[in-house]
Amino acid sequence: MVAFVTALEESGQDAEIASLLWEVASLPPAEQARTEVALEKWGCDSQAGHALRLAVVLPPASVAELAGELLASGHPDLCAELLKAVLTTRQRADSVEVVHARPALAEHMVAAAQGVSADCHRSLLFMLRFNDQAAT
Repeated sequence: MVAFVTALEESGQDAEIASLLWEVASLPPAEQARTEVALEKWGCDSQAGHALRLAVVLPPASVAELAGELLASGHPDLCAELLKAVLTTRQRADSVEVVHARPALAEHMVAAAQGVSADCHRSLLFMLRFNDQAAT
């Protein structure tokens, strides 16, 4: 995969790279996580980041599974990038759904929100608290 991306890049076929990254974003979460890690490992950081940003269109449960796979494989930086993308491109309620799908992501989502902005952090904390109270 990485060699293919590099070959496309060297031949100026950026549109093909974008199509390939869209396909990566549609892989099952475990396979997508392995591909993201491989891209980052071999210096294709911008492509890995692009594929992660594409993954935010997945249902919140799938995003949560991908984030969990990234954490389990020892790549909290990629997980943080994914969660920041969710926070900046989707409604706050979707971020809460990601946490509800995988509660172990709560601290990572809160840390990602802090990295986005103070307002994002405050609104996420409010939504998390509100949803916890509504569930009880």
